[in-house]
Amino acid sequence: PTLLIFHPGALGDGLLALAALRIMKHKFPGHRMIWFGHKELGDVFVNAHEVHQSYSFDKLNLLSYGGANGFQQEPFSSLFARCERAVGWIKDSDGIWRSWLRTVGIQNLILRSPHDPALRSVHMADRYVEILQPWVMSEQTFNQSEKNLHEECPLVFRQSGTIGYSWSFTEPLIVLHPGSGGTHKCASPILWANIVNGLMARPHRRVCLV
Repeated sequence: PTLLIFHPGALGDGLLALAALRIMKHKFPGHRMIWFGHKELGDVFVNAHEVHQSYSFDKLNLLSYGGANGFQQEPFSSLFARCERAVGWIKDSDGIWRSWLRTVGIQNLILRSPHDPALRSVHMADRYVEILQPWVMSEQTFNQSEKNLHEECPLVFRQSGTIGYSWSFTEPLIVLHPGSGGTHKCASPILWANIVNGLMARPHRRVCLV
């Protein structure tokens, strides 16, 4: 069986969904997980064995023209024929996505934007996870699964086989990425300066600003 994941966001937004991806892998271990989202991030997820296969979300533009018939085009026809579940972290206020997916036989759906104001979680990564609650038996089980996954599966990708880095130092490395594609997501430069100064004041640490 196949589990489809739809995420139209950019690379950073997709990375925030990693904890939710791992919860689905834990909950549905026999499913093949197919990512439709940021293509480069999808390739990283495949290489890191977080998902089995990835496609660019842009490939689904054909649905805007062909409607549900667009799903019959290869390579999507075989994917959707085996699909048992689908989750879309998307806004579907007009019901178009739900209609398309049900037309091809996918009845077990979760379609909800992580920006939904009704969600209780504050951090965006937790909001992606909260959206999965309909597929979890109880909130207690849900919270325990999330806790275990955070402890057992740290955010670590395998080192690339094509790019190698050698470090001449042994201190812990702290990497900071202050930028964002949206200005409303960026913290104040003064805040970042205070963070850097605070980290630099501690001994035996290396700080890298991306």
